[in-house]
Amino acid sequence: MGRLITLGITSLDGYVCDADGSFAWAEPDEELHRYCNALEAAIGTQIYGRRMFEVMSYWADPPADSDAGGEGPG
Repeated sequence: MGRLITLGITSLDGYVCDADGSFAWAEPDEELHRYCNALEAAIGTQIYGRRMFEVMSYWADPPADSDAGGEGPG
């Protein structure tokens, strides 16, 4: 049987967004980003909610702009 691993950056009271709907407060530092990438490297399937799917869908067909540098939207 497979394992179910959940990963989410939340505040101590369980919120992902601030009062304005932004989650910029939770931007990971380099060490946390490396850890999360290593943890997710072996995952075969990822399940997203609607809003995260919309954010991640950018990388399904990113613009050909060479100045974008693979950094994603925003």
